Amino acid sequence: EKEIGDWPVKILAREIAVVPQFLLMAFPFKVYDFVALGRTPYLGRFEMISERDEEIIKGAMELSGCSGLRERMVTELSGGELQRVFLAQALAQEPKLLLLDEPTSHLDIGHQVEILHLLKHLNKEKGLTIVVILHDLNTAGEYCNRLILLEEGKIYKSGSPAEVLTYQNIEAVYKTVVVVKENPVTKKPYVIVVPKEMIAKNRGI
Repeated sequence: EKEIGDWPVKILAREIAVVPQFLLMAFPFKVYDFVALGRTPYLGRFEMISERDEEIIKGAMELSGCSGLRERMVTELSGGELQRVFLAQALAQEPKLLLLDEPTSHLDIGHQVEILHLLKHLNKEKGLTIVVILHDLNTAGEYCNRLILLEEGKIYKSGSPAEVLTYQNIEAVYKTVVVVKENPVTKKPYVIVVPKEMIAKNRGI
């Protein structure tokens, strides 16, 4: 019940961390130094990082899978590597709320699963509240407890994956014909796109 603008910036940064989809890296920070910036909200103007800060930074890098990059320059990293470094910096803030914009967009399928599994772990075991933007409906349905389906910036439907990922909702918002099945392993909804040529063929066009 408190307006965002009423929060001192440093205090707000202890509560909320943001992982962008992309950030232009203009300066050649070492990865370790970039992740260490996540501790800024806890430091005084001329205060150096403590041993505890170093442990938190190290732990954040291990969790996000970027420990091996610590001596690399951020300007030399691939998109997938940068994404993991962004996440490490956010975790180093020790926030209560983590906001992520397409955190798996630059990752291969192996690293996608690792990051999403980590986010699920942080939510379930550490009590971290996570809000994530995902355009992959199947990924959203598989890993999220609650979904909000938007249409032109407004909430079209919110609820559990099963409540939101129906073919009626998806076709209404995306104007695309789909089939929604149940994942035989996880029992979560799975969206299958129907190609336009198949629709035309079935209609005898």
